[in-house]
Amino acid sequence: MYVNIYSVYLNGFPPLTGRLRGCAMLEIMDSLTRQAAQRTRELMEERASGTPLVVYGGRFIPSELICAAGANVFPLLGSGELPPADAAQDDMLSYMNPLARAVAGGIKLGVDKITPRADIVVTSVTDIHMGRLSELLEFWGINVCKVGVPPDRQKDIAFGYYLRSLQAMLERVARITGRGPDMEEARRNFADSNRIGAAFRHINELRKRRDPPISFENYMRLQHLSFALGDRQAAGELTALSKALDGASGVYGEGAPRLLLMGHAVASGDYDLVRALDESGAVVSADIIDDGVRVSERDVELSGDLLENFARSRYLDTLPTGNFIPSWEERFRRALQLVEEYELDGVVWYQLAYDEVYDMEYGALARSLAERDIPILQLETSYTRSPEELARAKDKIERFVSSLKRR
Repeated sequence: MYVNIYSVYLNGFPPLTGRLRGCAMLEIMDSLTRQAAQRTRELMEERASGTPLVVYGGRFIPSELICAAGANVFPLLGSGELPPADAAQDDMLSYMNPLARAVAGGIKLGVDKITPRADIVVTSVTDIHMGRLSELLEFWGINVCKVGVPPDRQKDIAFGYYLRSLQAMLERVARITGRGPDMEEARRNFADSNRIGAAFRHINELRKRRDPPISFENYMRLQHLSFALGDRQAAGELTALSKALDGASGVYGEGAPRLLLMGHAVASGDYDLVRALDESGAVVSADIIDDGVRVSERDVELSGDLLENFARSRYLDTLPTGNFIPSWEERFRRALQLVEEYELDGVVWYQLAYDEVYDMEYGALARSLAERDIPILQLETSYTRSPEELARAKDKIERFVSSLKRR
């Protein structure tokens, strides 16, 4: 059963399922989900009382500085489910990727009651899909600030454009809150997000074990919950959880094939295929995912110009996303590094339907992996899977995992 914060906010809590039913980990996940839902209610109450609310989308937006300017923040999570993804079909081109369509559909259906009430929605325009989504939100009368993220990050002019776009965004937020960011508060906020990054780095080290103490589904749910909880609360909860996992037993069993999952995004609620991988007898031990996860490779520097430090950490000093130019060769080298470091047996490419740039990257990646005799499986999601489609996908996964066991 998926856990989607918008749905939880409206409808209560679905029963938790999976291989960890009844154990302490699921109790922790249930507690964190309840805390996240409570936070959404508090944000709406505070919005009604006059505290500005900023909804932000993507890894390229500094929520720490927005909070330091006197606003509350909430992530533009989307919803990896059928109804929201289909609901916006009349308003958007059919060939938009399901992540963009799901965000729009959640608003149209009223599943997402937070975004339409925000004082401003800040989007990072990284590709045509997010660009079209931003324009649709504006057409619906939502106050949108678009932050441009140029794909050619190797040019000095590109970084300058992104940095100026962030500065302009903060000026728009300041017009709503009445002040710019308090830099001491911002420093504390970045310290909290750095603690979250450290917790995920520790969890990723634990995923190197032959039998990791956390399933991939629960790892992804933790990623999504970390955004919805807010950095201060998430920092304490995830630090404690990462330490508790040190002594936890494995959840897979020894000898399971080990996988790297790569792709654009795993959305909140899009857990069917993630769970199928967990139940296939394989371990997703490492990932390269561009959206829906924390950027945690290294901390944001807390001295000096915080905005520039953040911009550099997201734009220059980390693994580029798949739509950057150039990026594929660097991402391939990183994949090979993880295959060796985590002793992985194969790669799963998680493809959003109609996401043309990532589809092209898959072709290049598959050829390069084949030259090194590294197996790869492509899974595509449109958030519209019927039971029959899901059964076919599970069969595809099981056949791939069986082939790894025979190697």
